[in-house]
Amino acid sequence: MILKKRILFIIGFILLVFIMALPSGINILSLNGLPWTHKKEIFLMFILFPLLILIDWGFLANKKVILLLLGIASLKIILMIFSPTAGLNLKIYESADSFSKGEGKDKWEKNYGTFWNRDVSEVFESSFKSKWEFPVEWIHRYNDQKDRDDLRPIITLDGYLRLNQQVNKIAVIAEGAAVDSVITLVTSSPTPIPIQIQVPIFSNEADVKKAKLTSIIDSAASAASAVYKINAKLTYDFMKSKNCSLIFLAMDEHGGIFDFVRAPVMFRDFQSAQVSTKALKSYSYLAKIITILFGYIFLGLWIAHIIYGLYREQILIISAICVGGSILLQNQLVFIFQDPMIAGLATLPFQFMILYCLLILKETNAETNAETNTENKGDLYLFRELLQKRLSNVSNVDNLFLIKVFILWMGLPIIAFYAAKYVGIMEGMSLYKLGGDPLTYQRYARMIALENQWLTGAESIYVYQPLYRYIVAFLHILFGQTSYPQWMLDVWSAVIGSTCLMSIYYRFRANVKNSVFEAFLIGIFCLDSFTIGVYRKHIGYGLQEYTAMMLQMLMMLVIVSAREDGPKDGYKKIILAMILAMLAFWGRMDHLFVLCSAALLLSTVKKIILIWVALGIAMLTVYLHNFIFAGLWVLDNPSNIAYLSCGKFCIQFQNVFNVVTAHIEGLRLEYFPVIFLFLGSVVGIVLGVLRVLRIVKLSFEPFDWRISLLLLSALVPFLFVRTEGYPMRFSIHIMPLACWSFGAILFFLLDLNKNNNKNKDKDN
Repeated sequence: MILKKRILFIIGFILLVFIMALPSGINILSLNGLPWTHKKEIFLMFILFPLLILIDWGFLANKKVILLLLGIASLKIILMIFSPTAGLNLKIYESADSFSKGEGKDKWEKNYGTFWNRDVSEVFESSFKSKWEFPVEWIHRYNDQKDRDDLRPIITLDGYLRLNQQVNKIAVIAEGAAVDSVITLVTSSPTPIPIQIQVPIFSNEADVKKAKLTSIIDSAASAASAVYKINAKLTYDFMKSKNCSLIFLAMDEHGGIFDFVRAPVMFRDFQSAQVSTKALKSYSYLAKIITILFGYIFLGLWIAHIIYGLYREQILIISAICVGGSILLQNQLVFIFQDPMIAGLATLPFQFMILYCLLILKETNAETNAETNTENKGDLYLFRELLQKRLSNVSNVDNLFLIKVFILWMGLPIIAFYAAKYVGIMEGMSLYKLGGDPLTYQRYARMIALENQWLTGAESIYVYQPLYRYIVAFLHILFGQTSYPQWMLDVWSAVIGSTCLMSIYYRFRANVKNSVFEAFLIGIFCLDSFTIGVYRKHIGYGLQEYTAMMLQMLMMLVIVSAREDGPKDGYKKIILAMILAMLAFWGRMDHLFVLCSAALLLSTVKKIILIWVALGIAMLTVYLHNFIFAGLWVLDNPSNIAYLSCGKFCIQFQNVFNVVTAHIEGLRLEYFPVIFLFLGSVVGIVLGVLRVLRIVKLSFEPFDWRISLLLLSALVPFLFVRTEGYPMRFSIHIMPLACWSFGAILFFLLDLNKNNNKNKDKDN
């Protein structure tokens, strides 16, 4: 039954992605297919759908839902086959010199839109309202700030406009464009003499409203045909202009203006522009039907199914309070203080409320519940009672449910905050500073995606971590030049990594009273450290640490889960753990020791060896890459290693100390994660060593020698690997382990104190 449901889910998931990936051809549909460059597409694919799947993946396994998706996919296929190709062909040139040399040659600049349409820099499907919406991601190849400042690109457009009575009086806003910029329309129908019409160019919307635009179709000098070939050449003083734009506007009969790029009037070829008006209306109606079926009925049913599920599980009220309250309070605090840390603190009252309810309620039997007169109880009591029924009885709590509610209650407010924070870059590129590692990853991603350096990874010998450049390239291929998915991946990594930690801890303590409380508290320690504390500054920085941490924690969760299953299921999960181990190693190669130690969480030697074999294969691929392309049989560039010597031991010890203290300077509230990091790491390692030496006996199950080994193996590489520049980034993958150790020690001491008090009471 479970296997059948998983197969149905895979079918439903494939259909969902298939619908989103199929190009619609016509430009009036919000879901135009790959690449997903519009705000709605990015939001759906990187925010909403992942959340819905994590909270209620079973909805996609419903046969009726699969049939609905199959019907939508069929309609999308019909639209893709028969509808015209909308948009204009856009090419961008670096300068006037490259434009003059590039006539008839490939001197124009490739952008991520070129991956899908090889003959253009990008298909012009929506107006550019800010300079960073232009396809200029290629300027990251510049090594000099002067080259950036002197950037004067040339934009060319060609295609066809099918004008009508609604789109007839047209103009263009091209803020930042030079005076020699020109946009012309030429009649396309067979006439003795082609007629050329120049489109007026303005610098702002106010000038367009003041101007008296003439009708093109009704003009005496114009042909009767409504199809015109458009040719445009615009030069921009890009960096020196306050803003640059390219907006196509039309004026209606009442003098109002509107952007007509999304209307079905722009086409890439003449054949598409010649489609009959009746056919265009049919395609428009079909696109609207798809939008209603997918955007309203399908998504509406999914959200309603989640709400009903929360109601059935008696956690709808608490979910609404936690998620809604956190998001509303966050918005108010951000508006007042303009500080992400202050906004992050908005989640704390609701986190404390959850923990309070988990901690204070004691289990009540059915007879007591039946006799309880709930009418005389307050709302808070009823609220706590509903939560207690689902969570306090540990025998009825399953891990998937805990993962769902943790992501819903704790993760969703954080995701919503950062999704709103980064919304300004959703359809534009982010300019990275010169000389930094984030810029290097952008360059490598571009070389992989657009210059086909898939095998070399843009380096003959790996200096930077192997995997992240491919992740960045993959995200740019799917979502265009925007860095929004890349930055939100850090947020997702923080949430998923903390959720994995919570689930791992609970699996060790499932038979202990208040285990849910303990697991949630430790997960909150980790999540708040990443999103409220000083580590929040690393989110959206453009580096690989959060992604590598997430892969590490996912691997550990699968390994711990495999311990509880039978032989067959266990090996299925071991295969998944092997894949995650390889990805985690390629994410950051200095995590090798901690990944090897994580394999010891398994219960059988054979399975441990399989994980080590996977890590060995991952290492071998790096060795082979460096040998084939650089002639060196090494795992890493020697310049990345600070070799330990007798005379430099103090330097290496300082290196490790910087990692476990995150190299903080001074005392500020945002440094609170260092408490968990330092105490969890140092005390955890010391207690583990003492326990192995049988000097200290600890009966607390989650804290054993394997935690100490994980922490020790996470720190050992920093005796050799340099940590200059930003030592805090090197402790991100250690933070979940340190929170685990810190929480285990904390609850051990609390249990010890409680037992001592009980013994004293007995003696008295």
